Amino acid sequence: MNFQRQSTKIGMNYESLVHSQNPQFKGKKKFTEVGVDADFHYMEDDTLFVVECKTYNQQRTDCIKKAIANAFCIKQQDPKCKFILYLGVEPKPNLSGAKMLEAALRGGIIDSVKVLPYEK
Repeated sequence: MNFQRQSTKIGMNYESLVHSQNPQFKGKKKFTEVGVDADFHYMEDDTLFVVECKTYNQQRTDCIKKAIANAFCIKQQDPKCKFILYLGVEPKPNLSGAKMLEAALRGGIIDSVKVLPYEK
């Protein structure tokens, strides 16, 4: 199995896990004005919540960068929405990924980071 196919399968399995714990989550949501799709969405008290799921590898920050970029773009189309990021691994303090997430939370790009452990 090639790397991309394996990553896609792992990502889909993690999305299924997140959804099984959050049945209120609806399917993918397209943000066509900014060219981004979110993994899940739901409405609560007239607020759109957008959910992105990443299994996350502590050694690589590309998935964190993509999540932050997606959140930024989505909030350009819908500034009032709330962006929730689910991670399969708790970010280790002082590593680049954790620092990026802290900055995105401080800046209001990401509204919440939740960890739902995932074993590959």
